[in-house]
Amino acid sequence: MLEQQTWVSLVGFAGFGLALMGYLAAMRRELRAEISGVRTDLKTEIDGVRTDLKTEINGVRTDLKTEINGVRTDLKTEINGVRTDLNSNAARLEAQIVSSHADLKTDIGRVDGRLVALESRLHDIAIRLPAALNPAEPTAS
Repeated sequence: MLEQQTWVSLVGFAGFGLALMGYLAAMRRELRAEISGVRTDLKTEIDGVRTDLKTEINGVRTDLKTEINGVRTDLKTEINGVRTDLNSNAARLEAQIVSSHADLKTDIGRVDGRLVALESRLHDIAIRLPAALNPAEPTAS
């Protein structure tokens, strides 16, 4: 049989083991609580950063949309101005072409009239010239 001192030692070791297990269980509970707290703090911080990023991204998106709309409006204004200038220039060119065409018709009519007059004079000269060159020949009347 075991001696009393051995029993006391075994009981002491058993008590020590139980105390150590209790201490370790308490440490585990505290570590779990601490980890849970850190997890909660970390989740809260991440959620805050996520919210800040979403807010910033939405702000940048809004600013970009505003800028794009401004550029779009400026481009429309410029395009309409160019279109108006082109239409004005085209109308002015058309008016100049019509005027030039009318002037050209008038000038051609004037030249045509002069040509007709010249032809008539040349015809008269052609008829009179042989009579003037040959005065002895009687002219048929």
